[in-house]
Amino acid sequence: METGKRNDTKRLLALTALAALGCGAGGIEVDETRGGGGHGYFDEVELRVAETGAGIATWTLQQGWIDASGEPLDALPAVVVSPTGSLEPLHAGGPPASLSVRMRGSDNLDIEPLDPESATGGNPCGEFSARYFPLDDATSVIAWPNVPAPDADDGPAIFAERADGEVVQLFHCDRLDIYPEQAGSAHLELLLWHVNHADQATDALTVDVLDAR
Repeated sequence: METGKRNDTKRLLALTALAALGCGAGGIEVDETRGGGGHGYFDEVELRVAETGAGIATWTLQQGWIDASGEPLDALPAVVVSPTGSLEPLHAGGPPASLSVRMRGSDNLDIEPLDPESATGGNPCGEFSARYFPLDDATSVIAWPNVPAPDADDGPAIFAERADGEVVQLFHCDRLDIYPEQAGSAHLELLLWHVNHADQATDALTVDVLDAR
């Protein structure tokens, strides 16, 4: 089977699995229409360390996930910026991985905040935004599930409660925060979020969390 066709088959299975899993608060709908009917799609997803802008991973239709050197990648590398500026792995209960996301493909794909200073109960994103979804919806390795703001009756499910009770925002339109809770591994797919459903998903990327320090 050609690589492109194999990747398309894997992606269809992944999207079907997402539809079956649901999305914690509110449920997740996956629309498999590639670029039709106003839907977006991507051929490439680029991840960078939000604080420094350093590129750490890229996903393409042809190659799947690769690292900054172009080598195959199946796990998120060290992404937490230490006080000295070096990159460290995630530790249980520690600071999050904060990743900026750029998705390329659809002409109508425009992922950026409308109002970064918007109140937490609102939705500062445009029509499209970036999100992630763990294959194990019951994971306790990272802060999950995603829920609306606790002080709002409803709204976008872009928050989560940490083990210590702190409520944190996971999704910031073109930035994702992954909060480590327990030692272990979680497997995340990155989503192109379109209003209230996912138009497309990447292959899963493993996120490893080490013991608390």
